[in-house]
Amino acid sequence: MWIALDEEGGTVTRLPSGRTPIPDARKVGGLDDPDLTETVGWVIGREMAAAGANLDFAPVVDIVDNPENAFMLKRSFGSTPEEVSRHAAAFLKGLHSTGVQGCAKHFPGHGGTAVDSHKDMPVLNASLEEWLAKDALPFQAVIDAGVEMVMAGHLAFPEIDPSELPASMSSVFLTDLLRDRMGFEGLIITDDIEMQGYPQGDDRKEAVITSFLAGIDLFAIGPSPQIQLEVLEALREGVESGRITEQRVDESLMRVIKAKMKLKVIPRYSLEEAREIFGSREHKEAVSRLFEN
Repeated sequence: MWIALDEEGGTVTRLPSGRTPIPDARKVGGLDDPDLTETVGWVIGREMAAAGANLDFAPVVDIVDNPENAFMLKRSFGSTPEEVSRHAAAFLKGLHSTGVQGCAKHFPGHGGTAVDSHKDMPVLNASLEEWLAKDALPFQAVIDAGVEMVMAGHLAFPEIDPSELPASMSSVFLTDLLRDRMGFEGLIITDDIEMQGYPQGDDRKEAVITSFLAGIDLFAIGPSPQIQLEVLEALREGVESGRITEQRVDESLMRVIKAKMKLKVIPRYSLEEAREIFGSREHKEAVSRLFEN
């Protein structure tokens, strides 16, 4: 079983009090010391493992170059492809050294918009050439570094996919670009489908089938049991109607099995060991430079 957390550090953290404090990614990237960023990933990974978690919905690889993007500004390692690529890959390396798996988000890149996809679906006007030269680069960097999972955001690029579907429903982004062009063989998960950037209400069931056929392997669903059951029922109906083939189900199933097999490398800590690791002096000293000045 995956036990997953949004553990980015800074404003987005799910570990309980007592953890080693980590500032926002913007400050980590601003020091431009990849070794220190790798240490941040190592500290977060060890404390997640001590707490019993094994999958981090991080690193954020969005390039935030829009100063009006208030909800993402602190969560990004920087404003250029080079900065974000360098530090996202370093963070992932540190995380992997603990056995904890990572998830790059928010594909295909949420940094250029001020619209929060929790509230509405952002629409960006970048061309394919512009996207490949910018937003795609950090994702390619973490794919090359072995990231296990990519989170698809609820945002549209109509110049790239004229259907104007959010990337979480777009075969152009999920299959043609992420799988075929960028060579990603791991798992693709949606951002939370209870966000307003994704179809809600009566439209949700059809959207789920569309997402799955487009290339989604896993659905992130918030705390609503009824919506979890709706998604399961939508997928079941898709199979029973023949729209979703057994082969398509097996493709996702095999990716899930391969990823979960790797969870065996995560150390098992006793409660006493976990208490010594969590918020330890060693960890605080390892990242102390982040709090200088």
